[in-house]
Amino acid sequence: MINLTKEQILQCINILGIKGRKNSNSFIMCCPYHNDDTPSFSIKLDSFYCKCFGCSKTVSFNKMCKDIYGKSAYELLGLKNDKLVNYFFKQSFIKPEKKQEEIRYITNIKGKLLDVFSNDNIYTHLKEYRRLTDNFIKEFGITYTNFCEINRDEKAIEQDDIKGTKFFHRIMIPVYYQNKLVNYEGRDYTLNQKPKVLYPKNTTKPLFNFDNLDFNKPLYLTEGFMDFAILYQHVSKNSSCIMGNQLNELQIKLVNKFKQIILVPDNDDGGKVLINQMDEYYTEGDLYIVDLPYGIKDIGECEIKNLKECISNKKVYMKKLIDDAGLFK
Repeated sequence: MINLTKEQILQCINILGIKGRKNSNSFIMCCPYHNDDTPSFSIKLDSFYCKCFGCSKTVSFNKMCKDIYGKSAYELLGLKNDKLVNYFFKQSFIKPEKKQEEIRYITNIKGKLLDVFSNDNIYTHLKEYRRLTDNFIKEFGITYTNFCEINRDEKAIEQDDIKGTKFFHRIMIPVYYQNKLVNYEGRDYTLNQKPKVLYPKNTTKPLFNFDNLDFNKPLYLTEGFMDFAILYQHVSKNSSCIMGNQLNELQIKLVNKFKQIILVPDNDDGGKVLINQMDEYYTEGDLYIVDLPYGIKDIGECEIKNLKECISNKKVYMKKLIDDAGLFK
């Protein structure tokens, strides 16, 4: 995989005859994705991504070249490797994950995982605040812990170097892949801890519920587990989540097993990042986007009736781009 230098990016800009102005670490031009009279599209010369501060479009430089000018940056430069350099971003630059992801498992748990039905406060939190049914809680093996430590390295302890991940006062959601326990999502139930969602270090994060999915049916995909729970209980059992807003290499591989994906992203910058990633890496089928009502951040804030209406009004990704840009109006 080739990482273009600042000089190579500027060479592409020159080849394409793009008009704009160069700053120390960026090149500013009119946005090619919407009718832009005032230059608002920034090409970051040191991190290979672009962002429009007018329409909020975020895209890699390589893909922008391909979208607008018909040739990728690699093709323009005559480079053999035309693979995209994967820089994902939410508020700051994030390095790509390794191309080959080794499957890692939960090897040990020190401490107790407790029955949520035995704790009235946690049960009420899940039942009323999170809208989880008893059957859902049982089906997905949801527990809670006051304290536990996952994947503690006994040899490391002897060296006074504890490598396990400690969970305090968290709802524990097991994650399976290929019928093996590969991860736990620990969600803070005190509403005071940061991060509010915690995963053990050095574990695998597949698509949640992957072992039970049908590749021949549309996949309903969202970001977080609690949003997945709403989809699973009220829309379709063929639902999943990525447990975040950044696809990793394994998840990219897994989403491409489906012929149709209905994506329900959050109404925020993280949701835009996920849409852009799906656009770049989901190549095996049709991508639909569900727009949640204005002012609603995620599925968890949406009434079930309104959610189903939004899903019925889902848009093919390209039509959403056109509508959002206000073209042909």
